[in-house]
Amino acid sequence: MRDHLPLPKNTMPDFIQHAIETSVETVICLDTHKVGSHAGELCATRLAWLDETLGNTQNKPALIFMRHPPLGLGLSQQDTNMLEDHEAFFDALSRNQNNQ
Repeated sequence: MRDHLPLPKNTMPDFIQHAIETSVETVICLDTHKVGSHAGELCATRLAWLDETLGNTQNKPALIFMRHPPLGLGLSQQDTNMLEDHEAFFDALSRNQNNQ
């Protein structure tokens, strides 16, 4: 897939996950793909990257985009395929509360 996408140079080597800095915000694109499942995951490597990226974007908003929602949306099919380790995702957000 990488060969067909114009990805930023800071894209993680094993995941299609990256951040784009602007003067007013950081846009974070998370790769929540879980092989062999419709549900999503953020493994330890992706979570560590998120933690570090959020830590480096203090004092400006971080906009986070991800395919699998970290909480139920009240949509039966989507809610069965949400992010499995959503507690770890929210923990990373909590550790970096300086973000707006």
